[in-house]
Amino acid sequence: MKSFKTFLMEMPQSIDTDADSMHLHDHSIKPPGKFDHEEAYGGDAHHTLLGRSWKGEGDKGGENPVNHWILHHDKDDVAHMHSRGGNTKDGFFIANETAKHPDAKISAPEFYKHILNSGKVKGIQSGKTQTEGGKSIWQRMVKDPELKVTHHDAETGKEIKLHTKDWDRNYDSPDRLTHFRVQLKT
Repeated sequence: MKSFKTFLMEMPQSIDTDADSMHLHDHSIKPPGKFDHEEAYGGDAHHTLLGRSWKGEGDKGGENPVNHWILHHDKDDVAHMHSRGGNTKDGFFIANETAKHPDAKISAPEFYKHILNSGKVKGIQSGKTQTEGGKSIWQRMVKDPELKVTHHDAETGKEIKLHTKDWDRNYDSPDRLTHFRVQLKT
């Protein structure tokens, strides 16, 4: 997984910016002229959750927009966490890249809960491959009593057994790609 700083430096930039600062108002994370919408969804007493989407390259019909969730810290005007990905046909946000600012006091599972509480997604889905940090996020979410985490075969979408006691067993079959999904418990 790329660091947020690397991500900012590699993205097309609309204005000159210092990627170390990761200030939201510089719009360094958006390709100029590509956004279809940007909305604020709350967050908590210190953060605002922003949802952005734009049409990806070759997406003529707009069926597969790129989505970007950003948790913006209101006091220091810095984007503390972000996740970028797409959406599944059944309304799950696919969190392909998630990173946080070194000063962020919030965890990735808390960030994902903010996204879930926005009401704009049915749930969040992991990518088909994960870093050690990504695996850790899903392990922590399993322990949250407000969240329901499931394990799925990436080819068929069929739910498969989730091993919570021996997490590495979820990756036992190297020839079978899987992903995880999380939703708020109802």
